[in-house]
Amino acid sequence: MKNILFTSLLIFFVLVSSCSKKKEEVKINKQSKTDSSSVTSYAVKDSQTQNGKELNSASEENIKTITTEEVKNYIGKNAIVKGYVADVAIREKVAYLNFDRKFPKNTFSAVIFSEKFSEVGDLNIYKNKNVEVKGVISTYKDKPQIIVTSKNQIQTVK
Repeated sequence: MKNILFTSLLIFFVLVSSCSKKKEEVKINKQSKTDSSSVTSYAVKDSQTQNGKELNSASEENIKTITTEEVKNYIGKNAIVKGYVADVAIREKVAYLNFDRKFPKNTFSAVIFSEKFSEVGDLNIYKNKNVEVKGVISTYKDKPQIIVTSKNQIQTVK
């Protein structure tokens, strides 16, 4: 019985210690990604472990601002896409902010699913405006997009 308990504790300790190592590696990779072009800093609150103590700190993550013409080069990366919203298409289950031109000739879309409509608010205010959208760039049917889940991911710019 003691052997089983000891083995279980040992496995638990190994799993917990390996998780904290992965977190440190991710943090190191985030800090090493810098670029000489347009970069915006955002404070991101996180919790980290150092010498067995938990520290709460605000670290800065650099997010690059790009145009809709550059967006295809940043698939899978966190970025701010800046461009003109030519059309807002609201459907029952999903809404689209189509950039540069109306669908299907749009170059980029901000996608909002119906469960986030109330959180994001009125989308028609972005039509015919210059807008910045923050998030991870993905693709759907070979079109770049950012899936928007909160209002703070979208803002109008002058």
